[in-house]
Amino acid sequence: MKHREATINILAGAAILIAIALSVNAWTLWNERKLVLEETNKLQTELTRQIRFANEHSDYKTYQITLLEKQKKLEQQVEHNLNLNNILQRLQKRHELKAFI
Repeated sequence: MKHREATINILAGAAILIAIALSVNAWTLWNERKLVLEETNKLQTELTRQIRFANEHSDYKTYQITLLEKQKKLEQQVEHNLNLNNILQRLQKRHELKAFI
């Protein structure tokens, strides 16, 4: 009888050890899966960005036109800023003259 109880206890202990080992293994696999999913999402985002870039630049003529339009807008903005700067300088000179008088 005691021999059976000892055998049952040994088997129960072995079952607990196996359960712990399987739990640790499952936890490790879960963490690996999580890392793989994060990496997959990162790669998918990068691929989407590259595809979008390729689509935008597949037609060189259109790309060149877009760049020229952006350049024109920037040049207009620079010209506008220079005009504002000139106006500001004139106002400052007037203010200095009024203060001097």
